[in-house]
Amino acid sequence: MDGPVTALAVYRERLIAAGEFSYAGGTAAAGVAEWDGGRWNALGEGLSWRGGIPRVSAMTVYENALIVCGTFDAAGGEPIEDLARWDGTDWTALGSGTDGWISGLTVYQDELIAGGRFDSIGGIGAPSIARWNGEAWHPLESIEEEGGYSIAALGVHGGDLIASTATGSMEWFGPRGIYRWDGLSWSRLGGALEDSSSFWWIGSLTSFEDRLVAGGLFDDLEGRRASCLAAWDGSSWGPIGAGVSSLNSQHGPSVSALASRPGALIVGGTFDHAGSVPAAGLARWDGAAWSGFGEILTPPLGREYASVLAVLCLDDRLYVGGSFRLFADPPCAHIACWRD
Repeated sequence: MDGPVTALAVYRERLIAAGEFSYAGGTAAAGVAEWDGGRWNALGEGLSWRGGIPRVSAMTVYENALIVCGTFDAAGGEPIEDLARWDGTDWTALGSGTDGWISGLTVYQDELIAGGRFDSIGGIGAPSIARWNGEAWHPLESIEEEGGYSIAALGVHGGDLIASTATGSMEWFGPRGIYRWDGLSWSRLGGALEDSSSFWWIGSLTSFEDRLVAGGLFDDLEGRRASCLAAWDGSSWGPIGAGVSSLNSQHGPSVSALASRPGALIVGGTFDHAGSVPAAGLARWDGAAWSGFGEILTPPLGREYASVLAVLCLDDRLYVGGSFRLFADPPCAHIACWRD
């Protein structure tokens, strides 16, 4: 890729990579590309944005279609803003778009959930979160009585919808809390995850060994030390080992991507250690100890640090996307595959 990969998915048994790039393996593929096992292919005419290179912030599969959201104003050559659907042949819109932006997507109870910072979507009022039933957008109950919040991350855990909220003028600036929707109402999970700096966020959620795991930029867990990672056991938040750390405080630490498979929590972000183990942006936790992945991710040209922004577990393979170079055989940039 000639730019960062920010989202990964599997669609019709093929790997899909999306992000902020124009080419994938030498193939023109604006913002999103498909790997067929031997080469990268574009999805139709892909995405475009009048302001420059389009960027995908999240991606999921819903009703046999690939759904992407981000910063773009056309998909497949058609005027489609920020949220689009690919059915394997054509790009189409999901309603009439939003008056803000979308940062997270997930599927919950057979409906597509979109979260971000908006007041309306598809022409209906919906403060920052809404559901799509395959035909139209509908609002969900407001998470917080006080307005002006955004959704930083979405996930599903224990049959419930999970959302982290944020406040401020940027996508992830000052988290308010993590909430659970049980199909009837929202409830807050414990207190806030905070940071000693003025800029902090919770940008990734997953499940591991029956616990909800949150990753982001924070160092305080209800008064206890927790470096960028926390786990909810059903009644309280707890740290995950010693978390992650970075010797260069200007570029981390932070966690941007989480995934799990039996016996392993996969953590990606901007850091150089997990616990006491050297780990350049990528590490795994087995429930008791940290380990790395051997290969060293290095910064791309023009950058001072490497970052992992997306991880995907598929059978015995781990796919990793982000902003990095890997001097392997063959060398690669921004996307890589690890085989156990």
